Amino acid sequence: MYKVTWRNQALHELENIVDYTRSQWGDYQVVFLLGIFKETSHILSELPQIGRPLRRKNAYALVISKAPFIIFYELSGNEVFINQIIHMSKRH
Repeated sequence: MYKVTWRNQALHELENIVDYTRSQWGDYQVVFLLGIFKETSHILSELPQIGRPLRRKNAYALVISKAPFIIFYELSGNEVFINQIIHMSKRH
């Protein structure tokens, strides 16, 4: 099993997602969304190469099927580093 580490940028983005979700849809939706991110972290700990490989070595993107977000992460040794979370409407 791989260790999953959320980098500061991803944690800041998650905080913004939680704040926005709470203001728009309430605490119940926040709990639901945090559950999805927790489940995704667990999946990455067991299947770290599940995401789509990116051009940079050991970098991946994972579309979260239950929520409109993409997680960008990288592998290093036995560790998964979650670098960024973006809303699918902000993709380029």
